[in-house]
Amino acid sequence: MRILFLIVANLLGLCEIVAQDIVFNKTVYDLGTVSEDEDPVTATYIFTNKTKAPLAVATVRTTCGCTTANYSKAPILPGKQGSINIVYNPAGRPGVFNRSVTVFFSGKENPFVLQVKGYVSRENMRDMRMYWASCNYVLLWCVFIR
Repeated sequence: MRILFLIVANLLGLCEIVAQDIVFNKTVYDLGTVSEDEDPVTATYIFTNKTKAPLAVATVRTTCGCTTANYSKAPILPGKQGSINIVYNPAGRPGVFNRSVTVFFSGKENPFVLQVKGYVSRENMRDMRMYWASCNYVLLWCVFIR
């Protein structure tokens, strides 16, 4: 039993070393509260290449059409940093959001999963409804006077 425990502990230790080849400054980015009629907002993830060879982002997959990714295709040299910008478009998506983005690096089997989360408010949409309500009231008033 003790030998099995030591083998598992060593394997977990080896997995940890492999996982440290690429280090992100954060894996979850909280955008806080954004308005539904704001421009798209960006979350920037910085990663460091801890390997001994150049490393490139192969592809980035998003889970929704509301989320896009921008990243450099150029290889990141050992010890240097690269960035991935995740852009979230809040238009027409009120409420809580939590989107996953999967990052694949060249020469690496296991992808990294990044998350963007926050809350989209309808604050300014309320003003728009009040505007339309007042326009309808004026229109109704004009028809009634005639």
